[in-house]
Amino acid sequence: MAEKKIAHRKRLDFSKIPATIKIPNLIEVQKRSYDRFLQMDKLPSERDEAGLQASFSLYSRSKISARSRSLNSLTSPSATGSASAAI
Repeated sequence: MAEKKIAHRKRLDFSKIPATIKIPNLIEVQKRSYDRFLQMDKLPSERDEAGLQASFSLYSRSKISARSRSLNSLTSPSATGSASAAI
């Protein structure tokens, strides 16, 4: 019987490579991000225009401008003139 030669492969073990960077605490990163988003440590008048405060400001500005546009369309002379012309 012929003998089989078994080729032995050299195995590379990567488990002993040291970490090159420190992995951050991802829970703390998320908590800090959420705190910056809410800005609960500041009074509403002192908050930056960022995060949730920016969303509220944008919403209130859009509601105010939509309300003023609707009031202007009701009181403008061109709106009343076009309504009487259609009758």
